[in-house]
Amino acid sequence: MRKKIILNITEMDKVYLLEKYGRITYVDEFIDVVFLEIEEKLIPSIIKLPFVSGIEESGKGSLLLV
Repeated sequence: MRKKIILNITEMDKVYLLEKYGRITYVDEFIDVVFLEIEEKLIPSIIKLPFVSGIEESGKGSLLLV
């Protein structure tokens, strides 16, 4: 099952490494977060990455840029 998650990142220059786990839907360099759509079974692998400092499930809504 696919999940939308929000990752807190400590090294933004390594965000490209997340592409092998799923689809990056949003990157915010100001607050160092990445929104990622992935398979649920891959979450434990992402948590172990040294540049990921936190993870939470994203809500069902979508991001609206104004």
